[in-house]
Amino acid sequence: MLHLNHQYLGSHVRNCPGWTIIGGGIHGVLLARHLLDTQVATPETLRILDPNPRLLHNWKRMTARIGMTHLRSPMVHHLDGDPFSLRNFVNRFKNCDVAMQQNDVKPFIEPNNRPSLALFNAHCDEIVHEYDLQSLHEQTSVCKVAHRQENADWWVHHTHGTLTADNVVLAMGRAPALKPNWAEHAELHGVMVDHVLGEYTNTDHFQSGSTLLVTGGGLTAGQTALMLIDRGFKVIMASRHSIRSEAYDSDPGWMGPKYLNRFWRSSYGVRRSMIRKARNRGTVTPEIFLQLRAAQTIGKLSIVRASVSAMDVVTPELMIVRFSDGSQQVIGGILLATGLETTRPGGNLVDDLIRELTLPLGRCGFPTPGATLEWAPGLYVSGALAELELGPTAPNISGARMAAERIVLHERQKAMRLKQECDPSGQVRTAYAV
Repeated sequence: MLHLNHQYLGSHVRNCPGWTIIGGGIHGVLLARHLLDTQVATPETLRILDPNPRLLHNWKRMTARIGMTHLRSPMVHHLDGDPFSLRNFVNRFKNCDVAMQQNDVKPFIEPNNRPSLALFNAHCDEIVHEYDLQSLHEQTSVCKVAHRQENADWWVHHTHGTLTADNVVLAMGRAPALKPNWAEHAELHGVMVDHVLGEYTNTDHFQSGSTLLVTGGGLTAGQTALMLIDRGFKVIMASRHSIRSEAYDSDPGWMGPKYLNRFWRSSYGVRRSMIRKARNRGTVTPEIFLQLRAAQTIGKLSIVRASVSAMDVVTPELMIVRFSDGSQQVIGGILLATGLETTRPGGNLVDDLIRELTLPLGRCGFPTPGATLEWAPGLYVSGALAELELGPTAPNISGARMAAERIVLHERQKAMRLKQECDPSGQVRTAYAV
């Protein structure tokens, strides 16, 4: 049994019987909508804990920062239940600029009618408004999650107090990739080296018209480079591999039985290997590929197929960067665009849960919650934490939908089993145990 550490107890403890979702991003919002839609939860029994001022704040901030114009996923991937909800949204608001066309950005592009970011975000806002999800959001950071065995409930300790709940869902996203050693060295000499997906990154301090270094060769780097070029900068992209084009970050067959049946029959070790091979890491979409080539042709973009090996800082606005192929370039600023960490998300919060509850893990350190995604009784996972069950698309919008459907299905099955254990008078004959 876990002994609670009272340093985490705030000024009060509130009982929220039902559901507490940790994370107010794509996964948390989609799950909240699905729990309400299926009446597994009600507004009175559901809370979303996230440190940002609004739901989907991180999603909107990061996608805007890299200059994203369209999603990589098709039209049917969104936060609503009806697969064609996004198309219907456009039809309802066909005279609205954001729905049809904004700043010469088409609402959908091929393949598979991929929506514009503006359209997708407007649709997300409608879902949040329709289900009044913002009223269920508490702006707070979760410090610790603890299980009380005697009551079979969960205590969620956060910066403003403590919540108790029957069910907790870990729906946290991944952090930006760590800074390389050469970047830390440059920072010691006054150079600002930020990850484009970082919390405080901005490009206002770069001198207009200067040459900037963007590290990375995937979609984040490609979109960032094009965004900087549009703002009048010259860009050097440093990538360890050539720029490669793929429509999706994994084959669409991973969203159904085509590949998942074999995946589910495999051991967790084999599953991890399958996930690595399935992901098209370090690739860009076909239209981004063509735009990068066009920028190269007119001299606004240089692509160096090498990694950064060292950097000489002349001033914080003037550096000589040396690459692993022996070449060097003079630059006026740096942006890291190497994507997100591939390590297990959740930090100390998840580390403590694993240690204190001896939760099952694969050899790679990721959860093995089983098909229900219930890692411990009443503790569910979504996103990257669920990828050993859902496959390579687990962190994506389609993965969020798969996770939500599994969680709701399992809760309904639990309720049915409990009902079957009651006699006609409604009295429970045997206690239910997961």
